[in-house]
Amino acid sequence: LEEKEAVFEEQITRNAEFTMQQYLNTYVNREKAEEMLPILYASGKSIWFSGTAGIGKTSLLSFAANQCRQKDMISRIYYGGNIGCQNVDVFLRWLAYELENICDKKLKLENDTRRITLKKIQNLSKLLTKRVMIFVDAVDQMSADTLWVLIQLLKTTSKIQFFVTSTDHLWDLKVPEAEDLFAMRKMDELTGTELELIVAKVAGRRGKTLDAKVTKKMRKKP
Repeated sequence: LEEKEAVFEEQITRNAEFTMQQYLNTYVNREKAEEMLPILYASGKSIWFSGTAGIGKTSLLSFAANQCRQKDMISRIYYGGNIGCQNVDVFLRWLAYELENICDKKLKLENDTRRITLKKIQNLSKLLTKRVMIFVDAVDQMSADTLWVLIQLLKTTSKIQFFVTSTDHLWDLKVPEAEDLFAMRKMDELTGTELELIVAKVAGRRGKTLDAKVTKKMRKKP
């Protein structure tokens, strides 16, 4: 059973690597990204970027994760929108698995209930010698209690920093604890031209072209 779970967690990691490369090859406004990323590196506080669908949140997250890698910072990336990744308990098992690899230590568990897995993550975080960046994309597509779980992790672990993205509706809930624990940033909406560049590039990768009506509608944006 443990061997099967390890294969599963490794598969999630491989899928994340593939997704990151996909989005690194997609349009991202690097100038805006580079202005925002120093906040992440310097603040020591977890970051939450919110924005409408298609604004470039995943591209920014992939870019930021790649920047961390280039700076030799310890980081891991989790795409909540990938198939099989929406369940927050899957995320917790994946995080525990990654921390075990980082710490080079396996902790035995009697079972894999959420409470036990959270405790395992807390114990592993105490073994970390420096900060670990965990990037979590599309939190709004994950289980309804994902935000609560992230808050619990931040309250009980000091060496894990999160960079999360979501659509505006989750942001608009205005959870007080989240506002205290995250540096919350709302991404500027893209202009019609910028949006068209994103959609055209993604559509082109899939062998499609933009419908004239869609293009016209996008161009109406300021």
